[in-house]
Amino acid sequence: MNENGSFPPLTAYLMLKMMVGRELGLLPINLKTDMKIQNIFFDLDGTLINSSRGIKYSLTKALSSVLPDFDLDQISDSLIGPTIGEMFKQIIGSSDLALIDNLTQAYRKSYDNEGLEKTDIYEGVIETLCQFAHLNITMFVVTNKPSKPTFKILDRLQMLHFFADVASPDTVNPPYTSKSAMCQHILTKYQINQQSAILVGDSRDDAQAAKSCELSFIAATYGYGKVHESETSEELCKIYSFPELIGLIKH
Repeated sequence: MNENGSFPPLTAYLMLKMMVGRELGLLPINLKTDMKIQNIFFDLDGTLINSSRGIKYSLTKALSSVLPDFDLDQISDSLIGPTIGEMFKQIIGSSDLALIDNLTQAYRKSYDNEGLEKTDIYEGVIETLCQFAHLNITMFVVTNKPSKPTFKILDRLQMLHFFADVASPDTVNPPYTSKSAMCQHILTKYQINQQSAILVGDSRDDAQAAKSCELSFIAATYGYGKVHESETSEELCKIYSFPELIGLIKH
């Protein structure tokens, strides 16, 4: 709020948009806590960044190399989100471990060198993260993406400095077995009260991690995980663009 008692234009606009969303039933608010939010856990793909171009590029490269006769039209945004191994299982309809391993290796070779360069950042992400940093909110990334491309992408997009910690499956040994395990490790490591934290993501995996760790969950409906289509609407707090998070954080 400004000295004259009014809100800055961006804040006022977002507040109005949030109020209209609630009136229309588009933005059900059901956070688990009335405490001041001090910590935010962010999913990466489909929440902070749109990596669909790079992922589809490298999926195509891998399938063309390992299964040259495969119908590439079966690759769609709806498959993006799980681990690469799980994505290949869904795409080819097989759990053949040797085949999945070959596809995964071909994918990694392409993605780590070319695919990640095709990553886009969602509109308003940097500006919103700057505001959260100004509010002294501690931010974390929890992602199923391996650490090597994760850190490369965050560094290339000049986002890495915003986060106190970044958790990928392979940032510990033995690797994390789930996103829930990543969140729980960070909660313990930084002695975070769950009531002061939220998790923002676009997939069922994110929603399950939040539930498992007793965190309030905010569904990023603009992502490709489409968790808002698979969960009961009244159970979710939703955002339709990243900057709408500002209106949900009470200070």
